[in-house]
Amino acid sequence: MKITYATEKKPLIVGGYHYAARCSYRVNGKQKRKYFHTKKEANEHAEKVRAEQNKFGSLADAMSERELADAARIIDICKVKRWNPFEVLDFYGAHSEKKSIGKQFSDVVEAVCKQKETCGKGEKYIKQFQTTARDFAGYVNGKTIDSVSKKNVLAYLDSEKTNWAPKTKNYRRSLLCNLFQIAKLQELAIHNPVSEIPKWDEPSRTIGYFDPKSIQAIMNLVARIDPQMAVIYTLVFFCGLRLAEAARMSWDWISLKHGTLKVPKEIAKTCKRVIDIPDNALEWLTILKKEVRVIELVERKKELADMNQPDLKLWKDSGETQLGNRQKTTIRKCREYGVKYSKNAVRHSYGTFHLALYGDIGKTATNMGNSPNQIHNHYNGECMDKKAAARFFSIRPE
Repeated sequence: MKITYATEKKPLIVGGYHYAARCSYRVNGKQKRKYFHTKKEANEHAEKVRAEQNKFGSLADAMSERELADAARIIDICKVKRWNPFEVLDFYGAHSEKKSIGKQFSDVVEAVCKQKETCGKGEKYIKQFQTTARDFAGYVNGKTIDSVSKKNVLAYLDSEKTNWAPKTKNYRRSLLCNLFQIAKLQELAIHNPVSEIPKWDEPSRTIGYFDPKSIQAIMNLVARIDPQMAVIYTLVFFCGLRLAEAARMSWDWISLKHGTLKVPKEIAKTCKRVIDIPDNALEWLTILKKEVRVIELVERKKELADMNQPDLKLWKDSGETQLGNRQKTTIRKCREYGVKYSKNAVRHSYGTFHLALYGDIGKTATNMGNSPNQIHNHYNGECMDKKAAARFFSIRPE
């Protein structure tokens, strides 16, 4: 039994929520952790678990938390009623197992989906989890949760009707595995059939990027039809930000005078960072700033430091929705004007040309907020033409 308290240097954050204390102990032969909003709640829970474990000695390690609490209560009742505790515990065990086995899979799915709404994850992930869980519940219609087998899961993922690619199968497998894991933790299920299924082999990922001529055409067009998106594209094409990060940026974090920009940790996917702005990007930003008052697609009502976690999450989710809609419009306009546009190639262009021009994996990784290993695997050797890389960083407003 161990209680860990949160500190300023080591906060306890789980699923986006801050907790004051964590209680760690073993039940049912496995390590278990429970989080609390106050130290008092953690201490009271620890005392309760210790008291129940002391009644059963080493047997407590093989019992779940709920079984410990129920067994302790049964023992107390047996002392008062003068019943045989062994017969009562045998009856309780059989009843508990029968109760677990009889739960309808669809009911468990709805209970878990409702819980997921407050888990602190992104809106997009929660919707994907709920859609996959309910779709699978419809596929195995009428089954109890513990009658769902590995064969049922494989048949669902390998269905000819959906014909999913290996990457999609692996993602949906992970969602279903999470579903059964949550059900087990809440003692709604006995086993997790998805954990027995190995991952599918995914084909090696190919990196696509624009040639400098296409980028010039895209930037000229976007600057004309949507200056705000042109600022975002400038930050992605020439500074290496992710699209979602660029769509949350503010002019307050961009110093045109010193030629640097800051990506705060609150808007970054991985880590905060400071990036040197290339000369061509400075020209784009200087011209576009005259037309664009606000960069972020969904304007903040508060400073980042004054926003709590729910407010920050809501602001980010709203921005991603706006970004998706605006990007679709931009792609459609580019294709209408005969400008080639490859999906996911905007930021890859920066990684490819920056590494080709400077040959510094560490610097490219720092600017993009990725690990050096990932930068090496994605971009090393993709472009061997330094002249093309130099042309990329010479793309200026026309």
